[in-house]
Amino acid sequence: CLAAPALHIQLEAAMKKVDAVVCKSLGDGSSPEEQEAKKAVQALLDSPELKAFQAKKSKAGRWALGRTRIFMKQDPCNALRAARAKLRHSAASKIQSAQRCRSLRQAYRRLCQGFLRLQARARGARARKDLHQWRCERASIQLQAALRTLHACIKLGQSRRAAVAAQSWYRKRQCRQHYLVDRARLIQLQRWWRSLKKRRRFRNLQQNVLKLQTAWRGRQGRRQALGLKADVHWLKLVVARLVRIRRRNERRRAWKATTLAKYRDEIAGSTLQ
Repeated sequence: CLAAPALHIQLEAAMKKVDAVVCKSLGDGSSPEEQEAKKAVQALLDSPELKAFQAKKSKAGRWALGRTRIFMKQDPCNALRAARAKLRHSAASKIQSAQRCRSLRQAYRRLCQGFLRLQARARGARARKDLHQWRCERASIQLQAALRTLHACIKLGQSRRAAVAAQSWYRKRQCRQHYLVDRARLIQLQRWWRSLKKRRRFRNLQQNVLKLQTAWRGRQGRRQALGLKADVHWLKLVVARLVRIRRRNERRRAWKATTLAKYRDEIAGSTLQ
C-alpha cells in the first residue's frame, strides 16, 4: 500500500472494491493457502482499528484504487500497518506459544521417560537387591542346616563310639574272665605235666645217661668208621692210579724197545746192502 493523493471515493465502497479485488486475486478459495489468505484479509478488514478509523474519518477519509494497487493517505496506511503489525505480533505470539508448548511437552515427555527409566532402574536394582538378599538368606539357611546336620552327625558318632566302647568293654570283661579261668587251668595243667616229666626224667636218669653214652659212642664209632672207610677208598684210588701209571710206563718201554729194534734192523739191513 502506498500513500498518494489519488481518486477519492468513499471508504465503504473502497472496502468493497478491495474485497472484490482480493477475492479475484486469490481465486475461488478452494485451496487451503487461499482460504488462509482470505481469512487474514478478512481479519484485517474487520480489525477494530480500521473500524475506528472508518468511524472517525468517515467524512474526511478517502481511498483511491488503481489498476493493480490501492492508493491511500498516510493515516489509513499507518492504521493498516499497525493492524498488520498487531496481527503479526499476535501470530508470532501464537507461534511462540505453540513452539514453547511443543518444547515444553517434549521436555515433559523426556522428563517422564527419564523418570520412568529411573523408576525402572530403581525397581530393577531393588528387585536385584531383594533377589540377592533372598539368595543370601537361602544360602544361610542351607549353611545352618548343613552345620546342624554336621553337629548331629558328630554327636551321633560320639555317642556311637561311646556305646561301642562300652559294649566292647563289657564283652571284653566277660571274655577276660573266661580267659583268666582257662589260663589258670592251663597253667595248672602245665605245672602238673612239667612236674610229671621232671619226675620221670629223674627216675630214668641213669637209663638216659646210658642212652646218651651209647649214642655218643655210636656216633664216635660211626665217625671213625667213616674216616677209615674214606682212607681205604682214597688208598684204593691211589693204588689204582699207581697201577695204571706203571702199566702205561711198561707199555711205553715195550713200544720203545720194539721201535728201537726195528730201527736197528733197518740200519743193519741198509749197511749189508
